[in-house]
Amino acid sequence: MKKIYCLLLSIFFTIAAQAYDAKTNAPIKGAVVTLGNEVVRTGEDGTFHVDGVGETLKLRAPGYARLDFTTSLLSVDKNTIPLIPFKVKALYLSGHGVASHKLRKAALDTTK
Repeated sequence: MKKIYCLLLSIFFTIAAQAYDAKTNAPIKGAVVTLGNEVVRTGEDGTFHVDGVGETLKLRAPGYARLDFTTSLLSVDKNTIPLIPFKVKALYLSGHGVASHKLRKAALDTTK
């Protein structure tokens, strides 16, 4: 009987960076940052610190285009990540979304 061995390598990263608006250079508060299974939010000054396994860092924030990129693109000396403003032009709500005042208001606020 043959024995088969499998070696699984995971790359663990610790990333500290700042998310900012690409047009105004203002920090983005409350952006969601994901690395592997770890999820954090940016602080008041747009900074975040995340530890995780994976090679893709994902950022998203209301009013900005989602950004997914490999961690190898981060600079060692300056970890700033620009997010590009995004204007919603159309939005679909389900019957539940239309019936919920909270969801309907949030949806209408994104289209302003």
